[in-house]
Amino acid sequence: MQQFYQLKEKYIKEYNEGKYEDALKTIKKLNKVKPNDLEVYMNIAKLYEEGFRDIKKAILYRKKAFILDNKNFININKLGALYNRQGDKKKAENMWKQGMKLKDYICTINLGDLKFNLNKYEEALDIFENAVNLRRDNIYAYYMLARLKGEHLGQSKEAIKILKKIIDRKVTDKNKKYMISAYIGLAILYEILGNVKVAIEVYKKALKIQEDKYIYQNLGAIHVKYLGDFENAKQYYRKAIEKDKNFITAMYNYADVIYKNFTAKEYIEAIRVYERLLEIGEKDIMIPMRLYALYEGYTKDVDKAKYYYDEIMKFIDNDPYKMGRFASEVWHSHNGKLAEKIYKRILEKNYKISQTHNDLGIIYKTRGENDLAKEYYTRAISLNPNIPEPYFELALLLRNEKKSANAIQIYKKVLEYNINNKTAIINLAFTYDIDLNINKEAKEWYKKALDIEKMNANLFNNYAIFCKKLKNFAKAERYYEKAFNINPFNEIIANNLITIYEERNKYKEAIKICEYLIEQKPNNENMKYKMTVLKQKSK
Repeated sequence: MQQFYQLKEKYIKEYNEGKYEDALKTIKKLNKVKPNDLEVYMNIAKLYEEGFRDIKKAILYRKKAFILDNKNFININKLGALYNRQGDKKKAENMWKQGMKLKDYICTINLGDLKFNLNKYEEALDIFENAVNLRRDNIYAYYMLARLKGEHLGQSKEAIKILKKIIDRKVTDKNKKYMISAYIGLAILYEILGNVKVAIEVYKKALKIQEDKYIYQNLGAIHVKYLGDFENAKQYYRKAIEKDKNFITAMYNYADVIYKNFTAKEYIEAIRVYERLLEIGEKDIMIPMRLYALYEGYTKDVDKAKYYYDEIMKFIDNDPYKMGRFASEVWHSHNGKLAEKIYKRILEKNYKISQTHNDLGIIYKTRGENDLAKEYYTRAISLNPNIPEPYFELALLLRNEKKSANAIQIYKKVLEYNINNKTAIINLAFTYDIDLNINKEAKEWYKKALDIEKMNANLFNNYAIFCKKLKNFAKAERYYEKAFNINPFNEIIANNLITIYEERNKYKEAIKICEYLIEQKPNNENMKYKMTVLKQKSK
């Protein structure tokens, strides 16, 4: 027995020092001194798994340990994890099921995660409910229950209740990771339900507990998608990258928001991020395309531009569709002349590509060459009548020329081949209402639009204005609130909501909106004055 303990101490020392070959020799001696021993088999398995990264041999010794003791939670869980890493999901499931029958929390959690990743959400729900009953103090099972109910099973309100209970707990070093996940999950659910305002508030509360790269990334995405606030989006993406310099999603989004929405002064930063993405192994051809556009159009670095152009040409290989993507990326850098040149080269190779005609139409419309733009849009439609973009571009151009009746016919053509096209339906409502003031048709198209679109602040705001025009003030108020909850930083929407509250003598609610906006922008003097007036009226 003394020899066993001496060898065991020697093995532990060698393992901890990373001397895996020596540790293997020592533990094999241990196996001879004490054959068929559970602890020895588990340690050999651990050595093969963590030291040599040999999953097959690790499984072999975990199985030997399992034969000796089929109720050892640690070994059962590890064997399941090894099967899972090997890609044998069925064997992993069987092992973790056995652990769950023995009421082991970790095996139950792993089984639930497996079912979740296999998109078997109902089964995963049952398993995580079982896990909650095993360990009511552990946050992870509650968090996964909320994710399942909120993101996959259409039970958002129940999910929100679960997550609120989680975040009411005291934050500790041990649970902080899952608390942050709960805040993120709660914010995502509020976003899904159309309350972007509250989602932002939840993210900001989470940041007070701990700065987190995913929170910054998600805040950036919200500011782009719903608020159109590219400056703040840029700052949030930058903070996400500061937390993790290799955070690829944030790097793409950060460079993208600069590339598409800022001026040449910002482009050096975009170049830096795109070149960093190439350094860490990203292969998306978009990156050299954008780098070429930036070097050619703005920094005038001929050598760099040529280098990336050569890389792009290897990818394009005379394919006009790939060249179309190249032209599109150049256009997004606001270099219309260079984009036009590439698009015309595409048409020399293949005149029948509808998208190319559409994109040239956009370039000419931007320059104010409307007749030429119409010509290209019309040609794009004739070449491929089933692509909606040229219809929408042509209709918008006609509306700007006060030819709204013609625009209506174009929107209706889109609905002939896609009866549920959101953009066509929403624009029909706007055209009948705003352009033509034909209330009956506007009401009909607004109803259709609201049935299929649940997250469009502009639609809700315009519908509220329409309701107010029809003297339906209660409905107008409700839709102004919906619009404000999606985009609380849009002052037009905020002012509309404040006005209707004021008109309906809801001064307390109007003052709350003012206070919220002043909190976001402390120097907003107009809002401060408006709040002062409202407070006087409320007395």
